[in-house]
This record gives sequence, structure tokens and C-alpha cells, in this order.
Amino acid sequence: RYAKMPNACDNIYYRLDDLESKIFDEVKKLYLDPAYFKEICKEEPEEDNSKTIKDEIKRIDAQIWKLMDLYAVGSVPMNVVQDKIDALDAHKSSMQSQLNAESNKKDRKKAIKKIEKTISTIPQIIEEGSLEDKRNLLSALIERIVIDGEDIEIHWNF
Repeated sequence: RYAKMPNACDNIYYRLDDLESKIFDEVKKLYLDPAYFKEICKEEPEEDNSKTIKDEIKRIDAQIWKLMDLYAVGSVPMNVVQDKIDALDAHKSSMQSQLNAESNKKDRKKAIKKIEKTISTIPQIIEEGSLEDKRNLLSALIERIVIDGEDIEIHWNF
């Protein structure tokens, strides 16, 4: 059997068992070579700035309330207060974006931990697993496979 390429492209045709072998070789490499997995993940430094960012957001909120109090007692004109609040809101939005990025880093770390558990099962699934087990393994690890001429590029889920 051959893997059929969609839309009658100019790619070469691979025997299905050859293509499967190449893909499983890459999957096995994840298990056999931890450095390869780390290279693919491109893990970021462990620094967590969430607390610092949250503290800065609280400080900004306190400044906004102080400005509102100053306006309420009539010591500062509204246009001055509004300009300062606008600047503080822009800074707060920037801090919120950074906080969201920190949250995404944590989610990515959790996903990588889950993938690491999946990787530990690779030898057993490849050797003893059913076709469905192998498909589930590949679905957990691989987002898509792109074939361009003789190049096979695996886009991982991590």
C-alpha cells in the first residue's frame, strides 16, 4: 500500500510501511534521546514573575483609587486625573498581558509533563500496543505531518 498525497501534488509516493517506519523512528527518538525531546520543547527558564506582576497591578489599582479620591475632594481637575488614569490603565493592561503569558508558561509546563508521561510508554505501545493504542500515541504526540518532496516534517503537539 502507498500513502496517497492529497490534491495530486508532485511529492514522491511512500510505501505506507516505509512512512510509518520513519514516523515511528522519530517517535522512538523522543524516548531514547531526552536531549532531542528538550530541543523540540525549547523549554524556557523556570523564572516565575506572577507574584511581582500581581503586586504591580495592585499598586496601579491603588494609584487609580487615590487619583479618584483627589478628584472627589476637588483638589485635582478632572482632565489631569483622566490623563493619569489613562496612563495607569495602559500600564495595567501591559501587566495583565504579562500575567497571561506567565499563565500560558505554566500551562505549557503542565502539558510537557503530560507528554513526558506519554513518552515513557512509547516502547511498550510500539512493541505490544494495538493499532488503536498506536494511533492514540501518535495523536497525543503529533499535531500534523507535512511531506514536501523527500522531506518529512513532523509538527509536534508540544
